[in-house]
Order: sequence, then structure tokens, then C-alpha cells
Amino acid sequence: MSESAKKIKILPDRDSGYISVATSDYMRAQIDFGNVADYNSIEKLEQEQIDDKYILRWTARFDKSLIDWNRELQEEMIFRRAHSGLIYKPRVFGETGMLVLFTDWGFILEYSYDNLLTTLTTARIWYNKIPYSKQPHIVVSVASPVSQVLFDLPEVIVPHLIWTNKYELPPLSAVAIESGINTLKKAIEPLIKGHPTEFTR
Repeated sequence: MSESAKKIKILPDRDSGYISVATSDYMRAQIDFGNVADYNSIEKLEQEQIDDKYILRWTARFDKSLIDWNRELQEEMIFRRAHSGLIYKPRVFGETGMLVLFTDWGFILEYSYDNLLTTLTTARIWYNKIPYSKQPHIVVSVASPVSQVLFDLPEVIVPHLIWTNKYELPPLSAVAIESGINTLKKAIEPLIKGHPTEFTR
């Protein structure tokens, strides 16, 4: 477990229905040599507390990466922002919490993760800026389409081609978040039982 992240299939009928589970040590190491976005590229960053969960969300526009050049351009693709962030819930597995890094940009396959930029950027914010990161936790990475299915993650469409932070992020559903966390917990519990000490570092 310490050498690489483990993949778990959450959506059995989809090739990209996987999540990635790793220790905090592993994710910190990924930040050191992985591709992360410049903080200046972030248009909007918001934080909130829902019950015992800390939530951080941010959006950014990555021109070439958000446009599928293999099909006709659609308006929502041109104006779409990458919607990423984290959900942290303490003491999900005894004294160990769960950090969920979510994004609607890229996807996770059984043997690969398509573009870690938004996930690693969120992780860098978490480990460099957020005091909760000092608490013991495991890291779960969730990308499209799992993030939309588990957390009812809305798309962010802003009708501006240039940089702007003059918009509101669509609200998240507290019910969907709680349900998504419970779904992840059930899927991950077999790994926790099989590696009781691997996830506390």
C-alpha cells in the first residue's frame, strides 16, 4: 500500500468508475514531483463546514484541457470551469479520517489516472494551508464520472472567455455528500482491515 495507490471500482458498469485510495504519505510524495496548477490560475476558492465535514472548492479554466477537439465545440465546453476540491471528515475509521479529493476534470481507470493536475493542486492546498491535514487520514481521489454520481457534483459554466471570479459556485447537497462519504467508507473498509497500520501515516 505504501508504494502506490490502490484502485477500487465504484461504478461497475463504467470503465472510468474507479477511485484511488492512498496514504497521506503517498499523496505528499506525489505533490513533490507531480504537475500542479499555479495558484494564480484559480478563479474562485470557497470553504465551508457542513456538520463535521470541512469542504474546500475551487474552479479554474484550463483552455486546451477542457475542450475535446475530437468533436464539435459546444458552448458549455468553451465556458466550462474545472470544478475541484476536497471533503474532509475526521474519525471515519476509528481515529483515522477520510480526505476526499474530488474533481470533474479527468478520470480514473483501473491502471491509470488521466491527468492529476487538479487533484494534486487540491492536495497541495490541503497539506500546505489547512491545519486539519495534521490529523491522521487516508486519501481518496475521485474523478469523473464518480464525483458526479457520488456527490451530485454540479458543472460550473461561466459565460466569460477571460479570467473572472465574479460568479457563485453552485451549492452542494449535504445529503449527497453524506451519502457519498458512506459509500466510499463501505468500499474502503476491506482495505483498512487488510492493512490496519498502512493508513495512519
